[in-house]
Amino acid sequence: MCGLMPGCVRTRRVRALIVLLMFSGCAHRVTLTVHQDGRVEGRGVDVKYPVHGEQVWAGYATKKWLPEVRFDSAERTTLRLKLEVPDGWTSAGTFDVSEPTPPFLFAWAAGRFTRTELEADGHVFVALNGSQEVLLKTAAMARFLRERTGLELPVRTYTQVFVHGEAAQEAVGMALIGEAALNDADAEWVFIHELAHQWFGVSLKCLDFDDFWLNEGFATFFVGAWLEQLRGRDAYEAEVARWKSRAEKVQGALSLAPPGLPRPHTPDSKLQPRGITYSKGALFLHSLRRELGEATFWSVMRNYVTTNAGRDVTSGDFRLALEKVTGRSWTEDFAKRVYSP
Repeated sequence: MCGLMPGCVRTRRVRALIVLLMFSGCAHRVTLTVHQDGRVEGRGVDVKYPVHGEQVWAGYATKKWLPEVRFDSAERTTLRLKLEVPDGWTSAGTFDVSEPTPPFLFAWAAGRFTRTELEADGHVFVALNGSQEVLLKTAAMARFLRERTGLELPVRTYTQVFVHGEAAQEAVGMALIGEAALNDADAEWVFIHELAHQWFGVSLKCLDFDDFWLNEGFATFFVGAWLEQLRGRDAYEAEVARWKSRAEKVQGALSLAPPGLPRPHTPDSKLQPRGITYSKGALFLHSLRRELGEATFWSVMRNYVTTNAGRDVTSGDFRLALEKVTGRSWTEDFAKRVYSP
């Protein structure tokens, strides 16, 4: 069980969030003092958060605000989080995560946000500092992902928090997105990419960073698939060209996932470049789509997702889905295309 209870202390110069966390059966207390100049201080914590005006937010780098939690995609913990914020502030966060989850999928935000909601298809879509138009778009994306994967949006409520500065980070049931995306026609990608992580990352969790392409490669591929649905085949091919360009810029020969057993452990500091986990991963899915044809490819996708929903996954699980649908072995293919540069 986990519980986070921050209290708020207001003075003329300092605003403090006092946080109590319990995770994996242990209690952990963190006091975060947010200064107007953006500094955040607390026991075990001395970092800079993106504080811009009247908001503060944190995601991904969980070890900065949970210093006793090991930052690793192989780590699994539950979280119950409560934020008490100043008058006039609104908050969002991974408040109740009952399934063991990688801690980099925990996040929170607090500030003077405006809140907009939309109920659609049995889900609640929330935007902080967003608009009804954003929510309608997000609901359409969720329907698209459901149709393509065979799985409903894995969370009842999905919240997008539009923050000052640069942000594009998924978390359980939410995403932190830079507010510039609201007025950028070319930023369509960030909405679908972060939403796709509710399937590929939150529901289907890569076992560890060795198979991180199962999170990022799939989310990147669905950017192209969505843009194809929205704008046509040329938009999809433009994404494919972008993936190729980014993959080609990676120095050295790198595979999507390390070969052999036992699996070598890959810490965050040794993660493969984005040109591999994001772009090469998406290109592999694109190549399968071209080889298998539309009906078979999407059948493989649905089999992989529905079979493994709520589970930890490795590249081998995706191979099994391919074998189940196509009726042949993909061991040699994966040896050449996944486990080799």
